[in-house]
Amino acid sequence: MNSKQAEQIARDFIGQMNPELWDGVGKKPQSFNTLIVTYDINSKNSNVLDISFEYNKEEKTWEHYCELRDTHTEDLVIPLHGYGIDSILNLTETILDICSNE
Repeated sequence: MNSKQAEQIARDFIGQMNPELWDGVGKKPQSFNTLIVTYDINSKNSNVLDISFEYNKEEKTWEHYCELRDTHTEDLVIPLHGYGIDSILNLTETILDICSNE
């Protein structure tokens, strides 16, 4: 996975799930969506990338959540979360981190 591919996934995900670029403060817009979106990353390890937004109850903040999932067993391989539900750059960096061995 290169930075251009990761950025394209981040732009697509945020464009679909947080099109108003809500920063997590104040009233949540109706367009904000917490469903999981799965991306085929052409993994040599047969993994797919799932991305969603989740509320961290301890920190009282919204975060993006990425996980690699095995396509054969459906098992969670690697989870990773980050801040910035309205930041393409932050999500891109998380995608690059989690996909570094793919």
